[in-house]
Amino acid sequence: MLSFTPFHHKLIALTKEKDDVRTTGFTFKLNSLFKQHFFTYGTEIYLDNVTSERFYIDSETGVSEKDIRGRYPDEAKYNSFGLFLQDEIALTQKWKAITGLRFSYFTTHFTIPTEPAAVQFGKIKQNFHSLTGSLGLIRKVNDKIFFNANIAQAFRAPNLSDISKLGESKGKTYEVPNTNLKPEKMLSLDSGFKFDFSRLKGELSFYYSRISGLLASAPTTYNGSSTIEINGTTYKVKTKKNIGNAFIRGTEIEMNYYLMPKLVFLFNLTSTYGQNTTANEPVGGIPPTFGLMGLEWRGENFHLYFYSRFARKQNRLSQDNKDDPRIPPGGTPNWQTVNFRTAFNVKNWGSIEFAAENIFDINYRE
Repeated sequence: MLSFTPFHHKLIALTKEKDDVRTTGFTFKLNSLFKQHFFTYGTEIYLDNVTSERFYIDSETGVSEKDIRGRYPDEAKYNSFGLFLQDEIALTQKWKAITGLRFSYFTTHFTIPTEPAAVQFGKIKQNFHSLTGSLGLIRKVNDKIFFNANIAQAFRAPNLSDISKLGESKGKTYEVPNTNLKPEKMLSLDSGFKFDFSRLKGELSFYYSRISGLLASAPTTYNGSSTIEINGTTYKVKTKKNIGNAFIRGTEIEMNYYLMPKLVFLFNLTSTYGQNTTANEPVGGIPPTFGLMGLEWRGENFHLYFYSRFARKQNRLSQDNKDDPRIPPGGTPNWQTVNFRTAFNVKNWGSIEFAAENIFDINYRE
């Protein structure tokens, strides 16, 4: 249970917020060839500095008052550091192995200011680290068909928003900080094959991932209550939590079929399914099945595309999805658009593109 007093609520006409993130990044990567090994290795560093403030404008006088903090802790620091090594090994003329290791380290420090009567979080300093690995195999069946299979670990540290966000969120939700989060961890398996025939080219892949420590919004309490009232509006109180275990599986297919030397039929489709096995509900944020189908004319100096984008209905919603006003009751409806695009190459210096998208003006949402 989390009890937290963000500020003294008063009747206001306008809330103004400003969040600014300044990131300094550095990436260093090298390649080396040694016998049948091709190494890729290096490091990356990202330093984030966040400033955040919130003002309340009085409805009668127009006078503004600065809150003790913004949506995020002012002057918060969030830094990440990574070391990586990948080795592509030519086992035989038809077999290749790809192995990888990565060390990730994240650190954050900030201060959560609170009113005297509230729980005193004070200065917070956290760090997260992990060593992850991967192994992949590529099989050259012949000059036209390639098969691949991979197993990999993944690691996602809680970000600054997960840990420290304070304020109104999607819909009638009010998020409060949680400084006791753990990282998400994932183990993924995927396989597929690529084909490159004279008239048919494409690829097909399947994947399955198991997630532990899934991070998502979940109900909590504010001063012993699961709701909070601000200016006559009642909000559900939520915070980020490690809500359990889950799995995600999916299929992707992409295909180009040459009807004529310059006329190509295009098709791609992505389907994803996710289930939170701890809460026995769908994983939030999973897109519906979506794709593209159309024709492309490939001229010497120009391309013409006439295609349709589409998505099926998504009615597998988590409870957090159901609290999102952008998602209608029962889920997002299916949709499809008809589109036209052309691109002209202008000698050697560039190209000019023209597009007419959603020609029939269909009401839809990604």
